[in-house]
Amino acid sequence: GWAEIRVHPDSKVKWTLLMMVLDAALDAGGQHMLHTAGLTLPGRDALVLIHAPSGTGKSTTSLALASQGFGLCSDDVMILSAKAGEVTAWGMP
Repeated sequence: GWAEIRVHPDSKVKWTLLMMVLDAALDAGGQHMLHTAGLTLPGRDALVLIHAPSGTGKSTTSLALASQGFGLCSDDVMILSAKAGEVTAWGMP
């Protein structure tokens, strides 16, 4: 079957639907989208994830850490893939 969904051009529903479709596509490929900030540790090949509800300071904390030498991957959404015992991560703007 199929469905047609019409939304107002300025609606936040468009973003929600897009994220749901993207999440399903990523999941089908063995990847996972997380609502989390991601930063690399200074001078190391390691990633720190900061998970918290919206509006509780992930972006503020991420920017503060980035100003202290952490590498900012994303302050909102990270995509992770685990294959053969290795985790690969990248951020979405």
